[in-house]
Amino acid sequence: MSPLQWAELQLDLGNSLTQCMEGNLAENIEEAIHAYRQSLQVRTIETMPVEWSISMDGIASAYSARIKGNRADNIEKAIDAYEQSLEIRSKETMPTDWARSMSNLANAYQHRLRGDRTENVERAIHAIKQSLEILTKTSTPLDWAQSTNNLANAYIESLRGDKAENIEYAISAHKQSMEVRTRDTMPVQWANSMNNLAGAYQRRIREDKAENIEAAIDAYKQSMEVRTHQAMPFDWAKSMNSLAVAYSNRVHGDKAENIEAAIETFEQLLKVRTRQAMPVEWANSMSNLAFAYLERIQGNPFENVETAISIYSQSLEILTPEDHPSDCRRTARILAIVYADTSRWFKAQETYERTLIASEILYQAALFKSSQEVELSETHDLYRRAAYAYAKVGNLTAAIATLEQGRARGLSETLQRDRTDLETIRQINPDLAERYQTAANAINQLESTERRITTDSQSPAYSEEDFRQQAAQARQSLKDCLTEIRQIPEYENFLSLPTFEDVAATVQPDHPLVYLLSIPNGSLALILTTAGISELWLNDLTEPQLLDLLNDDWFKAYRESPTDRQAWFDAIDDVTHQLWDRIMAPLISHLQQNNLFKAILISTGYLSYLPLHAAWKPDTTKPNGRCYACDDIQFTYAPNALSLNAARIVANKISATSLLAINEPQPVNAGNLPSSSAEAAKAISTFGKGNWKILQQENATRTAVLEQLPLKTVAHFSCHGSADFDTPLNSGLLMAHNEILSLRDLLDLKLQNLRLAILSACETGIPGTKLPDEVISLPTGLLQAGAAGVVSSLWSVDDRSTMILLSRFYDLWRTENLEPPEALRQAQIWLRDSDKPNLVSYFKDSHPDIAQKLARSPNRYPFAHPFYWAAFTYVGV
Repeated sequence: MSPLQWAELQLDLGNSLTQCMEGNLAENIEEAIHAYRQSLQVRTIETMPVEWSISMDGIASAYSARIKGNRADNIEKAIDAYEQSLEIRSKETMPTDWARSMSNLANAYQHRLRGDRTENVERAIHAIKQSLEILTKTSTPLDWAQSTNNLANAYIESLRGDKAENIEYAISAHKQSMEVRTRDTMPVQWANSMNNLAGAYQRRIREDKAENIEAAIDAYKQSMEVRTHQAMPFDWAKSMNSLAVAYSNRVHGDKAENIEAAIETFEQLLKVRTRQAMPVEWANSMSNLAFAYLERIQGNPFENVETAISIYSQSLEILTPEDHPSDCRRTARILAIVYADTSRWFKAQETYERTLIASEILYQAALFKSSQEVELSETHDLYRRAAYAYAKVGNLTAAIATLEQGRARGLSETLQRDRTDLETIRQINPDLAERYQTAANAINQLESTERRITTDSQSPAYSEEDFRQQAAQARQSLKDCLTEIRQIPEYENFLSLPTFEDVAATVQPDHPLVYLLSIPNGSLALILTTAGISELWLNDLTEPQLLDLLNDDWFKAYRESPTDRQAWFDAIDDVTHQLWDRIMAPLISHLQQNNLFKAILISTGYLSYLPLHAAWKPDTTKPNGRCYACDDIQFTYAPNALSLNAARIVANKISATSLLAINEPQPVNAGNLPSSSAEAAKAISTFGKGNWKILQQENATRTAVLEQLPLKTVAHFSCHGSADFDTPLNSGLLMAHNEILSLRDLLDLKLQNLRLAILSACETGIPGTKLPDEVISLPTGLLQAGAAGVVSSLWSVDDRSTMILLSRFYDLWRTENLEPPEALRQAQIWLRDSDKPNLVSYFKDSHPDIAQKLARSPNRYPFAHPFYWAAFTYVGV
């Protein structure tokens, strides 16, 4: 036998072993890898490049399926082998082989455990779509069906786009692939597609959930008519695992019986998916089995929970943060919640720590801002839950550090990256300082470009692969610089996650930080002063109750306010009244007992949508019959502690000496603002001649404002505004000709001298709802751009009352020399408590027309309701 014949025989052996369904699958794959490598001793890239690429493709497929060894390493080896093969199998010279390898490479990327999860799936989708340009249904139907099947699977896993739409596409694609992969002609491939179609139905969002699950169960059962225990044990076990999950989620039938069927199914498949033979698959099935025990109705409830805990713990012996971060995060999170719900707080704390490690690995692997946001979305309330557990075991410093780490992370990273003092580093290693600055600038440019690509349809087209490479290079350059910098004494934690010491350094005497959090187990306030930490357990409010308040009362009434104004007024009254007893009364009592009359609120999660300073109780001694939270305590707000530090540096450096006023940009597709000119005139009157510039009507263009903003120390916007709850980068202020000065624009600015921005417009302080703890909003954007303080609104405000409020604010700030936060508080109290004669008197000389209108008000206290004054908050310093 010649060497060439021997090499070909080794290749055939590798192919046979890879596809073999009998015997020990793990050993078969090991032998296949060995056979492929043997063939490469003869089929070298130099002498037989085409044959070499075929063997490399075989090695890649074997590593993709490999059971032994580290799963993450195996997939990396598969990707590397496919990519080497594709250096020979080019689209131009070997189009069909190239397309097949691209489809297989995509499959490896879809299952990749390392790198950016979002980008891995997107690369898979892109590669399969490229392969389908060659592998058509007419020319290569079998390959087309395989690639179409792979594309459908990738769309199900996609973390971008509309999830419901992605799944509908996947269902359609699977059905198309089965036009070729029929049961009669290709039973094994048909069963594979049927199993995948079942998975798509199981995760379907549209149509009736109960019917979708029934369709999934039926499809799984059909697939197992081919994928039998005897003929295809590993594929059978895979289908059984999915079927068991479907039973756990089943709506039809008796719930208790469905759960029992799920448990029985899991136990059957785990005889094949053993820890020794298939450790990763075993661990994931064990995790699913544990969930079934948590849901179990039959049996002893306590024993069911204990069984679930034991099974979860076993699965986490395999699903480590380092090797399986996504599965670890999911499994450990559930186990930590179980510990918390059963008041085993030390165990909960330990398990949350593991979950946080896995989450951090996934976050650090993300190349793009959008990918980071996907990971933060998956993390959701993890930091709040972990902080609550830390507090329960008395570790209050860890609780505060954890809350800070999970709050406005994008803001903190940008502030740290851009405003760090490099002078010492420059003196020690000027080249390193220069490289760091270059890397930081590259990241800023990358994020700016990404914002334009993802939100601006007019942005230039970019090559996905080129942009991905730029991102990878920029991130790696920054990581390399950080590694070097952290070798310098006293820089060991440079740009690391914030510590408790970092937070404590931002606290000033008599001005505590108050972290507020709510989770299903309860709510908590952590009060940090220069003297230490105090905790307040606010057990009258749980997160489900808070969500009910927001969804059933607050947001529902707000959405309907254009047609039912009174219902919105009633909702504000009701919710703020409930906030008093449930949150603010204990907090105010604690602050007053400790002679503290100022506090900075870091309201985490869904609490950030509510005006906590407007919480109230009945009080007959007050003009309006109510005592509000802001009456005795000056409450300001901050996204997190690190942003306060950056804001204070600006505030200490910059004096409010010049003003940019924006007055009612026109033309716009929105109503007139009759009080806007009076408001802008009041702001201007408090600045000396030559120290202000006004852009109004048609001159208040987006371009003109962007040009002028960096030149003034105070910016006052009197205009229309709106919040985009789903895409907060589109939130903004309406400029002339209907152009939006968006959050996206603000994030690109460098405002070195902005002491204060007053956003006298609607909804300027509302953060996006998808990532509440990222606080993606106009105030956060301005703080990131360089502002020290921002006045903004939490709802659509009244034109006239806003003008009066801010006129009084300027009197108190600019004339009576109160600090801006106190000036806003005093102005709100004054507007709320001023009777009609007092208001008329205030305007009779400067604006007699306004005074006349106020005189005709039917109410003694025209603006007593919190609708008129409580929307405005002070963010920053």
